[in-house]
Amino acid sequence: MDSATPPQPTTDLMARAAELSVKQREVLDRLAMHPHGAQVGVLAEEMGMHPNTIRGHLEELLSRDLVSVTTAPSEGRGRPSNIFHTRTPKHAAVTREYIGLVRTMAECLTEGDEEKAKEIGRLWARQTHDGREVQAGSTRSSQLSALITILRDLGFDPSYPNPSGNISLNACPFTSVGVSAPSSVICALHAGFLEELSGGMMHRLVPYSRPSQCEIEL
Repeated sequence: MDSATPPQPTTDLMARAAELSVKQREVLDRLAMHPHGAQVGVLAEEMGMHPNTIRGHLEELLSRDLVSVTTAPSEGRGRPSNIFHTRTPKHAAVTREYIGLVRTMAECLTEGDEEKAKEIGRLWARQTHDGREVQAGSTRSSQLSALITILRDLGFDPSYPNPSGNISLNACPFTSVGVSAPSSVICALHAGFLEELSGGMMHRLVPYSRPSQCEIEL
């Protein structure tokens, strides 16, 4: 049996949306408030803009495949109405849902399964960051720059150097207000991920090394 063609990667939609102008982003965000789509006139009225201006922004969004359009039967003799729909998700919603998925999957591992979690982390790194590893043969400065970029992209808000000469992690995608800190399995998952990417530069990940901080020892 031939393999099915999968849907378009959501990350492609999100990347294209990040390149929009301020006004295009505003139109896309307003359209996202209409789960069943909206007409040009509705968006123009809500945003206080001329319909032709809205139409121009929507045509640009269509050319980038960030919105889709359907037609609704007109009432009476008029032409069918175009209904525009956003194709892009809210970044925060996607992040929240998949963080919840990872936390749920991690609960299938128990405290004491840290080595298994580390191996999963290494596999995660190999599958998702091919070509982005911190190369062992490069200079220390370039290694640090690459590692910090990866940490920032993952949402850890890194700062370097901290008072110990290491990297502080000031945020974590797996913590939230009113929810307990991530389990040791989650921390081990990230430790394996970073070990795989760091080209041997990372010594260890130290959770909760300071109040509201974790630390990567170099």
